[in-house]
Amino acid sequence: MKIKEYNEMMAYLTKPNRVFPSKPKEKTDKTEKEVMKDPNLLRRIKHIAETYDDIKLGEDFDKAIAQEDKKLAEVNGKTILQRYPKETTQTEKPFKQQKKTLRPEPTAREILEDIKLNIPEVVEPIVKTQDEIEAEKRFNDMMQKAEEEKQRIKNGGLAYLMGGAKK
Repeated sequence: MKIKEYNEMMAYLTKPNRVFPSKPKEKTDKTEKEVMKDPNLLRRIKHIAETYDDIKLGEDFDKAIAQEDKKLAEVNGKTILQRYPKETTQTEKPFKQQKKTLRPEPTAREILEDIKLNIPEVVEPIVKTQDEIEAEKRFNDMMQKAEEEKQRIKNGGLAYLMGGAKK
């Protein structure tokens, strides 16, 4: 961000009488505490959406609020959460704890018997083909030449005059 852009942003954010959209607006004559004590959860949602977010939820939501009011009258003012309690209580545990039984550590012989590997008794010797023998010989020659070159560089030139490494 450039300095000019930063200054413009700060001037915009710090100008007086700035109205932020999340600031609550007083649209109803009920106080916030009265609305939050209302057993109809849908009415609370509508109040919060209209007050803080400026969202109109529409006539369908108003119909749902009216239906919820009828249901609240039928069930003596119990809220949705009170009407449908959790199925499991805290005294019930969903899983029974199994008793742990101690068993002795298995021996190496038992482990090997459990594995049941198919290992041949006699290992056949590795037979190299003529191509493999030639490739191995070329590799060894190449490694020997590389080692000789390293020794030549160590013992040549100024290193030789200074008493460098000898074979």
